[in-house]
Amino acid sequence: MQRVFSHIHFTKTEWMVLGVLAAFILLFFKPVVAGDGFGYYVILEGAVRYQTLNLSEQLHYNDITFGPTVWLHPMTQKYVSQYAPGLPLLSAPIYAFSLVLDDVSVFHLKDAFFLEERGDIVIHMASVPLTSLVLLGLGMIAILRMMHHLGMEKEGAFALLLTFFGSPITRYATYDLSYTHVAEAGILALALYYFFKNEAWKTGAFLGLMTLVRYTSLAFAVPLTVYYFWKGRRQEAMTMIASMVPFIAFAMLWSWVQFGSPLATGYSQASNLADNMDWPVHMPRVLFSLEGNPPGLLWWSPLLFASFAGLWVWKDDRKWVLMGLAVMLLLVTGSFFKGTTGFSFSNRYFVSLLPVFVVGSAVMLKNKQGRWMGMLALYGLVLFLLTLSNDWGHFPTITEVWSHWFTEGHLAEFPQAIIDKLGFVRFLTGK
Repeated sequence: MQRVFSHIHFTKTEWMVLGVLAAFILLFFKPVVAGDGFGYYVILEGAVRYQTLNLSEQLHYNDITFGPTVWLHPMTQKYVSQYAPGLPLLSAPIYAFSLVLDDVSVFHLKDAFFLEERGDIVIHMASVPLTSLVLLGLGMIAILRMMHHLGMEKEGAFALLLTFFGSPITRYATYDLSYTHVAEAGILALALYYFFKNEAWKTGAFLGLMTLVRYTSLAFAVPLTVYYFWKGRRQEAMTMIASMVPFIAFAMLWSWVQFGSPLATGYSQASNLADNMDWPVHMPRVLFSLEGNPPGLLWWSPLLFASFAGLWVWKDDRKWVLMGLAVMLLLVTGSFFKGTTGFSFSNRYFVSLLPVFVVGSAVMLKNKQGRWMGMLALYGLVLFLLTLSNDWGHFPTITEVWSHWFTEGHLAEFPQAIIDKLGFVRFLTGK
């Protein structure tokens, strides 16, 4: 990690871009857990506060989530959560520190409200989104350093800016930080930084860590391994795989303790998701669906398609690794989730590929396509704001979004609606 930070000299443009992104994230920052975040939080709370992996003390979160966030496993007779342990493990230091702050009155802000609304106080819950932001920050540093290494320093900062606003990370770096997707993006950025620096063992270590966060990230090792063998770099392939082994072993141990088998996963054990695996026949839906679930990636984040085109024309053999990562993710999302994304803004699983698409966007900028990329980024940002600023009760179709704001004449309400979604406004109004 030290080498990521050694001799960092950001340009004024890079500082400006990082400042813009930090300000945007701060405006919409949501410091509490939500959705899948409860699944990670119950593991974190059980392990750190109660020093147990039997989550019986977390059963009350089922009342908050209206679902089986915690359930009794019939084989192990433990109360478990279906989610992977990576994000709770990474959040543990900040969470443990938050427990020390319990005696400091200034950190007890609207405790009764948050206990009723979210099941815990905000100073504790904030540990998960803050961890995600730390990993995103590290990832952004790695991306900028990576772009220097690739000879695209001039384009790299603007590519990061455009890709951030033109992809679903806009929501998951602000409003839904307790999901794993931003953490995945940061870790993958670090893995790719070391890939381009030809440090295979560090690449493997970060891929292994990413696998702990989301088991299906193991698929990302495939294009990297194929590339190493293609280039006759067998030793590096073996080194990368070997450095992944401890993390995979930890994941298997976790499954053994929680579910009674080292090959079991939480999703395979959860009754509501046990048959949610299919052949990858649903890939077209992931890309082109006009439904709200899944929301087709093309209609919500077209910049990612342009970025992929940039990778295609990039005159560097390593592009096949980056394109392979995108293909592997498409295969996974088109198989394990029957074409759905769980409900989300755009396709939330593609958030993890932020560093991949930054490279593609930089190539497009280098090829004088900045105007088109800027328009696509603006389109993505507008969609994010239009979607965020209305309480739909579900993730809407793209036609619902445009119809609500323009056809039905609600556009005059938009300024106040977006103000009501700002982080400090939500806190003051208890929303």
